Amino acid sequence: MLKNYKYIPKKIIEIREEIKSKHLDLLEGFTNRDFNIRDLEKLIEEIRQLDKNQLKIYSYKLKPKELQSLILYMPENRYNIELWKINEIINTRFKKNNLILFFNAFQNHYSNKEFNQYFIQYINKVENSHELLGISANAVPILLKWLEEDYILEIIIEDYFKLNRKLDSYLGFCGFKSNRGLYKDCWRYFLTVCRGKDYLNNEVDKILDIIKVYELDLLAKFLDNYLLKLEIEEFQDEILNYIYLTYDTPLNNSHKYLWDKVSEDAKDRYNIWYANKKLIEFFQGDERYEFWFRYIKDLDAKLLGVNDRQLFLDFDKFVVIEFRYIGNAAYIYSKPYYLINYDGKVSNNRMEDDGYYKNQGSALSRIIHRENWQYRTTKLIWELKNHAL
Repeated sequence: MLKNYKYIPKKIIEIREEIKSKHLDLLEGFTNRDFNIRDLEKLIEEIRQLDKNQLKIYSYKLKPKELQSLILYMPENRYNIELWKINEIINTRFKKNNLILFFNAFQNHYSNKEFNQYFIQYINKVENSHELLGISANAVPILLKWLEEDYILEIIIEDYFKLNRKLDSYLGFCGFKSNRGLYKDCWRYFLTVCRGKDYLNNEVDKILDIIKVYELDLLAKFLDNYLLKLEIEEFQDEILNYIYLTYDTPLNNSHKYLWDKVSEDAKDRYNIWYANKKLIEFFQGDERYEFWFRYIKDLDAKLLGVNDRQLFLDFDKFVVIEFRYIGNAAYIYSKPYYLINYDGKVSNNRMEDDGYYKNQGSALSRIIHRENWQYRTTKLIWELKNHAL
């Protein structure tokens, strides 16, 4: 008997929560189906003409669906009416079940300070408000604190960082619905300020879905945060491949509208990722990959260009040209010589035969890939970098 007695209360709670959830969904659906923009406009204009003494009397003329529409209208206030008038009407006819409408309206338009103050008053007015809001009693003080803030998104995420849980779980604890603006904007903001581990602990597809609809300013902030918070080895190829296919690299002037908004340090790290990707494809396991990539990773060199036959590395004072097929010596030219003779072809992605880039008489040096070539080349690169050419 005792076992059965313990089981029943838990089951009753589950059934009660299920009924409450269905009831709230039906209530919201009913409100949305009956919402008519023309009726609302007419309602707002009537209220605009009323003085304070007329508002209470007027409130009793309104049908429940009209009161519900006014609640949902308040935070956006697109017709710029004095909200205290609407609140006077709502307050006169307020029923505790209206609280969920305030919560839904807040989640869609959360930055209206005046509306948020009214919402606070109704939360405090209703006993056991957490049950009507569908959240834990422990979440109510947190919600009330946020409603007082000017920068709600920032405070929500700042509080989140103090905890050890998934963001979806945290937002769910607060009663935020995934189809509402506040939930979506929390995620949008979060990805521009989060820690490196947060990128790694969330699904790549979810991150991609969010950044694909970013405005340019937010995308630039995301790139600054992502590229600087993660180690280069931790970069997720699916994410940066999307950036590359959509916005190319900072060297491509056709996408300056994005890359000009990204910090130089972040662009350097993106360029390293891009160069690594291209060097791997070019050298295909050849030992030359590791040798040249360390110069790029240390920011001693930059990738100028690459095609199916040649790869061009910029060391500022000179340029190294490597060839895909083993057996070809690499050629080193002074930067001025390279700019005059080869830059036009490389910048316009015009591929030439290997011989076009082999001018032994004008080269500063050649690199022959024989035994101990890495040692000899390291010494040569150091000498060229530290002496006048």
